Amino acid sequence: QTKAVVRMNSLGTCKDNVFIVHPIDGTMQMLEELVRNLDANIYGIECVMEAPIESIEKLAEYYLNEIKNVQPTGPYKIAGYTFGASVAFELALQLEKQNEKVSLLLLLDGSPRLNQTLTQIYTQDDLSNEKQNTIILKIISQYMPIPFNVYTSMSKCPSQKEKLNYAVTVVHESSPHVSIDDIYVVISGYLRRIESAIIYEPSSKVKSKAVLVKCTKSSISEDIAWDYGLSEICEEAVDIIEVDGSHNCFFENPLETGLPKILNKIL
Repeated sequence: QTKAVVRMNSLGTCKDNVFIVHPIDGTMQMLEELVRNLDANIYGIECVMEAPIESIEKLAEYYLNEIKNVQPTGPYKIAGYTFGASVAFELALQLEKQNEKVSLLLLLDGSPRLNQTLTQIYTQDDLSNEKQNTIILKIISQYMPIPFNVYTSMSKCPSQKEKLNYAVTVVHESSPHVSIDDIYVVISGYLRRIESAIIYEPSSKVKSKAVLVKCTKSSISEDIAWDYGLSEICEEAVDIIEVDGSHNCFFENPLETGLPKILNKIL
């Protein structure tokens, strides 16, 4: 992918543009089925090689320049799923500082506070950090079935860096046609985005209207406030719409959970 902002296949019978920021993997691929059933001009924002991923602020600034190549002026509709919710939030802040109108900030089962909570485990460098191992294994599972011995071997790695190198080796053995360097870029980028979410702290409260679509069967939100901490960083009251599904329902079964109908009412 060479462009950060790409028009996606959607129903698109209305004229409004909606810009959706990618989840933690950096692509919009997992949301394609959902997007196909949305009644707006959907532009997916993907993490290209040139995108700076050392901080949410710099990443949002880069994406904002790309968005303005598509739509130079507001009002803007910005959305983001999981990790993308933090970037979407920062995009709204930066647009507001430019005196642009954000008519909708749509957060899909995510928020800056939730992402901080989820990614705090990466401040730890514990040999027995099972959660850290699990997340790296989830990255690997996107590329190959995971043999049982992989988890055991990863648990013996004494640092996150060694776990990363081990993960790269495992994926390369499964896909030898893909270079080690390319695999390293993908997996390390994934982890760097996680690290940027840890340190992200909004510089001010967002003034734009925010809507949170929250999954009721999600275990990821057990250790955070019901509104995902949005009341602390939003000036207006946040509309919260609950969906009867898990966190993964946005890509695993969006039609069965009625997500297109719910989102089209918001858009």
